[in-house]
Amino acid sequence: MPVRSNLTLYEANPEKASITILKEDDGLAQNLTGATIETYVKPTASTADADGSVVKLSTATGEIVVVSAAAGTATITFPATLGAGTKWWRTDVIISGQRKTCVFGSLYIENT
Repeated sequence: MPVRSNLTLYEANPEKASITILKEDDGLAQNLTGATIETYVKPTASTADADGSVVKLSTATGEIVVVSAAAGTATITFPATLGAGTKWWRTDVIISGQRKTCVFGSLYIENT
């Protein structure tokens, strides 16, 4: 079951968020060996992932780093270029071609 987590970041600062990904069936840490993790920052929850306004972060492009595959932990680095305002974020884990959302919520970017 995905977890709702609202985040507050500060404009013009590269910010990091640590996440722990748990398995749905037993709540234990999801082993992330071989997994791809993707985070989408969107204007709204209903904005399509492929929309040009969406910022995609990923383990494939280096903005997300797996800290411990066995413990299911990763760090997401949000770029400093995200403008102030309320946005939506969602993180998915892809294992063996199966995509599952693990965390989502409002993303508040404070004007500094």
